[in-house]
Amino acid sequence: EQTITVRVIDTFWYSTSRNYKIKVLDKDGQNPVIKTDNPTSINIKKGQFLAADAMKHPVEKILNTNVIGTFLLCREISKLMAEKKYGRIVNFTTVATPLKLEGEAIYAASKSAIKSLTEVLARELAPFGITVNAIGPTPIETDLIRSVPPEKMKRLLNRQAITRFGTFQDVSNVIDFYIKKESDFITGQNLYLGGI
Repeated sequence: EQTITVRVIDTFWYSTSRNYKIKVLDKDGQNPVIKTDNPTSINIKKGQFLAADAMKHPVEKILNTNVIGTFLLCREISKLMAEKKYGRIVNFTTVATPLKLEGEAIYAASKSAIKSLTEVLARELAPFGITVNAIGPTPIETDLIRSVPPEKMKRLLNRQAITRFGTFQDVSNVIDFYIKKESDFITGQNLYLGGI
């Protein structure tokens, strides 16, 4: 197991920065794996898209966290993986993108960018034995969605083929599949949960 230190500068509040210790998962002593998950979201009420200028800072924060943060982490970790000629990267997208959720324009757009990033990185990193895939979970009962009105959440769940909240087990099943050594021919994929 290897630990790297990543200095994250919050470009929303320029005066703050933090150091994070990130463990590079290593199941058998050889195979580096990294999962990127940036659960940053704001909820713009329906009809408030035209007032987006007033929300410039939250918009920038979402883009900096979800897009730029994922890009930088993938870039740095892939350097370590390339040295070993092996690696697995699993990014997180969202069902908000294919469902085109009202009030989630910037969040859905940021996760759509991660989907495209995943597809491009899959091609660029394949020669180094690195696969890059993504998972788009359905809503999971966490602090992130507790502020969403129950009626809105019910409408969202009803748009899925399987009308229930996702679970951490649902997500880990997909991640386990992506990071298996035998999954070396699977790259550039994005799997949405719940039957979207």
